[in-house]
Amino acid sequence: MSVPVRSLARVLLAALLASSVAGCFGRSEARSPFAGGSRTQERIRIRVENQNFNDATVHAVRGGERVRLGEVTGKSDKDFTLRWSFSVPLEFEIHLVGGGSCSVRPMHVDPGDRVWVRIPTELYASLCISGKT
Repeated sequence: MSVPVRSLARVLLAALLASSVAGCFGRSEARSPFAGGSRTQERIRIRVENQNFNDATVHAVRGGERVRLGEVTGKSDKDFTLRWSFSVPLEFEIHLVGGGSCSVRPMHVDPGDRVWVRIPTELYASLCISGKT
């Protein structure tokens, strides 16, 4: 029994179209590790506790890149988030309005971590410290 070439071509064309349409709707949710994103696990959360009376400007330093997080009013706490999709050491630099500054030793941070930084009441008497929760 012989199948006409035209109907075989139609069947093959229909199968090709059906598979390409299914491929469009069946996309995977996998993401490129190099693509930016705002998923929570690609960020770290930072809590800055300013025990000093002066306002402070806080910078995060990672791999030679210095990122300004923002200002924390004297005698208050503030939360920041920082995009973080890899595992490298993180440092903090704190500059008080009116003078005085300190930095925090590097700590290893992974995506999704929570970090805290404490600015003491008197910078000359004690150091700024940090840790992970």
